[in-house]
Amino acid sequence: MSPNLERIADLERLINWIDGAIATAPAWPQWNNGDSFETRQAAQAEHHAGMARIITTLCDQHGARYNGSAASASTLRIAGIQTSCTSGTPGLLRNWQAAARRRIEKLKGATQ
Repeated sequence: MSPNLERIADLERLINWIDGAIATAPAWPQWNNGDSFETRQAAQAEHHAGMARIITTLCDQHGARYNGSAASASTLRIAGIQTSCTSGTPGLLRNWQAAARRRIEKLKGATQ
């Protein structure tokens, strides 16, 4: 297998892994008017913990580098692709996936 085809396969695996991780993580909670502050706070904490687990796994198992910041954009670098986002971890992960898809298209063009 050529290096470009291997790289494409690796990026596609990471994109798919992130899709699955997001799909199984607790979603951002939808509120009902009768929800207490404590209920809302607990649901938000569950969501944030799920996103943190995804980032930790990417760092520990896939060599990602993450720089989270509440004051500015968070950054994520995986497999040589870096992205940033100011709207939270789900947005950061989706931005990385979009950048990886663009890289795949560029690599596909180089293999033809």
